Amino acid sequence: MLSWYSFLAIHGMCLQESTSQSFGLLRFRPTNLSCPGCSVSATTDTLQHGKNLRESSTTVAIEASGYAEDVHTVMELESKLKGCHLKGPCAWQFSFTPTDVSVIAPEPHVIYHYSLHTIFEHDKTVYRIRGQFPKVRYFSVQTYTFLRQPIDGRADYQIKPSSGVNPFTTPVHSADENGYYEIYFTANGDQGYPNELRAYHPDRMLTRLQGGRNTSYNLFTMAIRFYASDPRNDQSLTWGKGASLFGFVDPPIVEWKKHDQEAFQVIPQCTAAEEQCNTAILDKFMSFPQFLLPLRDIPGFICPVAETEKINSDFYLWRAKLPAILDLYIGFKNSDVTYFYWCDIAARMGKNFVLKITGTLGTTPMGLYDEPLVSKPEEYDARYISFHAVDLRPPMPSYSAIYDGDLWAQHGKGWNRQYSIVSAEFEYVAEAYGLLDHSKDTFLAFNRADGNMSSRHVATPGIIYREILPRVSRLGEGGKSPTDVALQCNMEQGTPDTVNNRDVPSGSNDHAPKRSHNPLCDDPNFSRLVMQERYPEIVVYHCDVNTGVATVLA
Repeated sequence: MLSWYSFLAIHGMCLQESTSQSFGLLRFRPTNLSCPGCSVSATTDTLQHGKNLRESSTTVAIEASGYAEDVHTVMELESKLKGCHLKGPCAWQFSFTPTDVSVIAPEPHVIYHYSLHTIFEHDKTVYRIRGQFPKVRYFSVQTYTFLRQPIDGRADYQIKPSSGVNPFTTPVHSADENGYYEIYFTANGDQGYPNELRAYHPDRMLTRLQGGRNTSYNLFTMAIRFYASDPRNDQSLTWGKGASLFGFVDPPIVEWKKHDQEAFQVIPQCTAAEEQCNTAILDKFMSFPQFLLPLRDIPGFICPVAETEKINSDFYLWRAKLPAILDLYIGFKNSDVTYFYWCDIAARMGKNFVLKITGTLGTTPMGLYDEPLVSKPEEYDARYISFHAVDLRPPMPSYSAIYDGDLWAQHGKGWNRQYSIVSAEFEYVAEAYGLLDHSKDTFLAFNRADGNMSSRHVATPGIIYREILPRVSRLGEGGKSPTDVALQCNMEQGTPDTVNNRDVPSGSNDHAPKRSHNPLCDDPNFSRLVMQERYPEIVVYHCDVNTGVATVLA
């Protein structure tokens, strides 16, 4: 969900055609940029087919984003760019892990990898990735436009193996049985390859911003996500480091070939130094409050449910009330996920607020090799469920998360799946006021274990509730998930043919959630009606240090 294209655009990281290979992979190099108010004056280079960058998405991204930086900030960041650029075309330019990037609300149990390439509307160029099925709870491969909107995708269970078996669809008993896959990327996804994804998509917003001029090329991103380590993996290894980076298997090999070539050519993977350098710069940049600067402090804009005097006590469907521009800012949506969110303004709740979230968690699989198996969707309600503490005020820092595996580990065998999650900036506050009992409550901190941003108080506390691939998405059976809520209130979601009667993958842009005009989508009581005991209820407390009393606000 991380918006690094804007970073490239604002800081003049020109997209330049590789001199060593002509297939249109892009490398990045810093250029001089004068940006008071961000009128574009960066040096430009030329893309294939004579497309000039002044007409391209980079310029448009600057004009469209609404960024406005002062000269000192630009100079400070430019000084950090020195010596930090890709030295040639390479694959998987950015790897976002829980320890690397802490803004734009990345889930701490997820590892993200992005690889930026070019494709042409009528070109027969083919990209391919080859790899082994990873040892994780869930993974997916998706393509996105330059402006971070979904084009196409495959969830793990939709990927046909090139050899061996797919452990996400076929029961296996050890990692030795994991097979291999090949995924192909073509302009229109119509060249007849197995697991073929569409990579070209005319960006309507980009076209409008260019005065109606369309482009025959597209900057697209391959994205791959890994959610939650399988219990059979070495649990002493740090998630997001070393062997876990690509799901405890080797990184997928990225290749390409022109339409008139027989053999694919390997695109070398970026070095660890290049990845760390670019990711570190990205995180530093995104930590600055650049986007929506004039709007983010308007009461009710970032958290529209806080427009009334009453403190919010409901979870809402993501995008049901959020402003569209904020949704665009986040980008890189996972079309296999439906989100609920709660938020309010910290200044309204006062210092030392405490949240208590209760409900009954849907059933989830144990892993790829232990019952209940990931490959048996009929035996569980959703593939993955989590609660995630964030600050919705841009740059949207991510704090901590609890997923179903954490709750299992705490409560043990025989757990009745009823949970009680206590969330606050400081654990000792919840303990001191008798709101946190470690024998039955799970603590979710608005703070990070690594100490990053520990000195910053949350401005717009938010809780994001995620459910990946519920039964309705996998089996077409109605249930009690946020996706069921979205479907029943006519908000279109990424679901299989059995629900929407369409022969397109769940990651497809055609299945991306659309902003609904049905008021039921904005009504938390309708969500309660659909989800019943699985709807997360929330109570908001204010802890008064003068009286020593915790008062219910909502």
